[in-house]
Amino acid sequence: MSALGRSLRARTGRLIDNVVQTDAASTRALGRTARRFRGPRDRREHGGHLPGQGICFAIPIHTAELVAGQLIKEGRVRRARLGIGVEAVPIPRALVRHHRLAASSGVRLTTVEPGSPAARAGLLPRDVLVAVDSEPVASVDDLQRRLSEARAGAELRLRVLRLVEALELTAIPDEQP
Repeated sequence: MSALGRSLRARTGRLIDNVVQTDAASTRALGRTARRFRGPRDRREHGGHLPGQGICFAIPIHTAELVAGQLIKEGRVRRARLGIGVEAVPIPRALVRHHRLAASSGVRLTTVEPGSPAARAGLLPRDVLVAVDSEPVASVDDLQRRLSEARAGAELRLRVLRLVEALELTAIPDEQP
């Protein structure tokens, strides 16, 4: 085992957290091999650049069991969805201090889908999301993590900045298709 708690970006762009980096080709005791970078074929697939050689990434067994359980029970993995497009943005220092924010960046809503959980909660384009359930959201990856931990249909407390005002809103995410 080389490293614990690593992150790996999936081909879809979603961040996969808490993967195990190893130099072993098979990691049955730890979990399921998620991705392996080996040699020339991988180099061709990655446009001549090889992210690493002889390393594998494995999903921890508790994550594999959770996903397998959802697949058996539901036939799919259920993920929470708010119906927003976002981008990471810095927050002016004065606002960070005034609102006692945990981070100096957040995610600005670029789009809010009509009729979406975000629209029903009162979120608007240009709002800056800074926390979900009191956990800071400083990046798009942070937001994805918070939504991965959330359940569709369960209430989320959102803290947003709208212009210079801080608002507390409640959203009930639906299921990502």
